Amino acid sequence: MASTNQERVGAWVHLLQANQVVENALQQALKASTGLSLAEFEVLSRLSVAGSGLRMVDLAGLLLVSKSGITRIVDRLVHSGLVRREVPPENRRVVLTRITPAGAEAFDRAQGAFLETLEQSFSRHLSDADIRVLRRLLRRLLEGNGAWEEERCSMHLRERSGESAPPERRTARPGSRSSS
Repeated sequence: MASTNQERVGAWVHLLQANQVVENALQQALKASTGLSLAEFEVLSRLSVAGSGLRMVDLAGLLLVSKSGITRIVDRLVHSGLVRREVPPENRRVVLTRITPAGAEAFDRAQGAFLETLEQSFSRHLSDADIRVLRRLLRRLLEGNGAWEEERCSMHLRERSGESAPPERRTARPGSRSSS
């Protein structure tokens, strides 16, 4: 039987590895289908539900990246015509970022690849109950580290026209094992 420390380190390693595997799958699928990076997809996703745009500093906070990091991501999206920057006349110190019609179209295309890959690399391996438990555990970790913010931690996807409901998943995993 593993010691408590070994179990904790093992859980942490599994968390890191699972994140890397799923993130790599999403990154590859998005690049192949739309040319977007996962970070660019997340920017488009955040902007697609933020009707009046977002300040660059707020966008950086939502993605947990530095101000210079969000500038690089947004620069690429501006260059591609997917987002635009605006300086409101009433406050010239603020830079807003808004999604363009081309950006909304790109996001809609990318969302399909994202959801399909998320299903294949993540969701199909977990029951709905597993996902609810995982969300609660990860929220507890974020809250315990002072990093839970409802707006940032609750990413919402825009409804796509003609989108069907996600496939029903098992309520329990067949053949699941308790060993790591």
